[in-house]
Amino acid sequence: MVTMNRRRLSRRMLLLQGTAVAGVTVVLAACGETKPEPVAATAAPAATAAPKAVTTVAAPAVTTAAVAPQKGILQINYSTDHTTGARGKATQWGLEKFAQLEPNILVKVVHRPGGEQPILLASGAAPEVLLGNQFVFTGFLASGAYVKITDMAKKHADKFQVDWNALYFLPDLYTDNKWDHSFPPPGKITGDMYGMSFQPAINGWLYNVSMFEAGGVTAPTADWTWNNVEEVGKKLTDDAKKVFGMAPPNSSEFGWLPLMYSNGLKKYLNDDLTHTPFDEPAAMEAIAWAIGTVHKFKIAYNPNDAKALQGEFGSPFVAGKAGMWPTGLQGVGNQVTQIGARFKWSLMPSPKSPKTNKAGHGWNDQPYLVTRASSRLGVEEEATKLVLFLGGQIYQGRVGIDRGHVPNNRKTLAEAATLAAPPEGLGIWKANMDQCDNRHLYPFDSLSEWQGAAFGPMDKGFTGDLAPDAVGPAMAKAGDVILAARTSTLKPTFAKYDCAK
Repeated sequence: MVTMNRRRLSRRMLLLQGTAVAGVTVVLAACGETKPEPVAATAAPAATAAPKAVTTVAAPAVTTAAVAPQKGILQINYSTDHTTGARGKATQWGLEKFAQLEPNILVKVVHRPGGEQPILLASGAAPEVLLGNQFVFTGFLASGAYVKITDMAKKHADKFQVDWNALYFLPDLYTDNKWDHSFPPPGKITGDMYGMSFQPAINGWLYNVSMFEAGGVTAPTADWTWNNVEEVGKKLTDDAKKVFGMAPPNSSEFGWLPLMYSNGLKKYLNDDLTHTPFDEPAAMEAIAWAIGTVHKFKIAYNPNDAKALQGEFGSPFVAGKAGMWPTGLQGVGNQVTQIGARFKWSLMPSPKSPKTNKAGHGWNDQPYLVTRASSRLGVEEEATKLVLFLGGQIYQGRVGIDRGHVPNNRKTLAEAATLAAPPEGLGIWKANMDQCDNRHLYPFDSLSEWQGAAFGPMDKGFTGDLAPDAVGPAMAKAGDVILAARTSTLKPTFAKYDCAK
């Protein structure tokens, strides 16, 4: 909880009160986190408690020397759900490393599920640092929920190995870009900062190498199109064994929206925020193919059957029941543990639309944001240091080892430790992230309501409750109702950016 009158803590007070906190065990509901694993809730300063081993994997080298502790110690709280699995390992390592680098800052982890962020911000109970997203950032920016850290970030960036030119940048996530809907999007950071990039995710495809080999099917290549997926999917599908050529592309961000982008859809909204273009040919053709994997080509299972197929393993692919999986490439570290030695698997190039010969991608990011609680408590600079550490290459190098999510910068994604198997094909991470025309969640005031309305008919198409040719028009109609009901006169902004790697 946020303490309204927190004061400086002397080393003697810390020793008397005790800085070691019992581990907390929680479970993440999203992004592949499945097995509970305790993470220490507090990182004690280096002079108070010696860091203990968290993992046998070698940690990335840290070139910044530890600083001798000074007279007083400041405490900051940060809210996260990175407390189990591969993400929990990185968090534990990070708490201990940050205590070495900043021995006068006591960091306390406050586990909060993502859905509680708006409640915390609206009630004024948000901790000094909070794991957010575009909804959380843009929805509360105007109310003064966050602290501008631009100058402090520049001041401390080098210490935490933040390379601004290497960051993958998504506007209106932790920078004020006035709803920048430009396409292509900006390739480098721009705008005043209120936090720092931390947790990217991008769509891609996984495949079961062992299943391909057993079926006498050659490995996917960069020139594959949807036609190849159909052909191979039919060879791998075995109704009697309940084995399918692929998982259905029924995720919005990581499944059917990227198929629309591949097929020529520019963005999921028009520039004036007046129309949902899912009734246009590029979208409707992609919808037909996506739903067709289940009901026409019969190479993917019905989403209603996923729970029975996955059993104890969390997904049919991890259970060995699907040869290919269009999904979000974020939690592969957890899948390494879940799959173990049961079969070989790899990332694969995203199949292209046969119409455009292109593969489109969508991505998102979650930042750590510095809230106004840090200003009220006088710890803005300490909070800024923490978000820079979490988003800098010291910590992100650890992310590349544990692989709870995609590292947030080009340098870490190219490191040997990040690319080392298992699984194979991790270079696809960088190949997909480096595409300069990747789409993201273009923010506006009614985005969450629009998604809830517009995306519903697609679910009915996958389950067979709505004909494929009726899905696109139904999505457009439902989405346009939300757009027409907007009362805000605010419009997106646009700028010209070069689409260059």
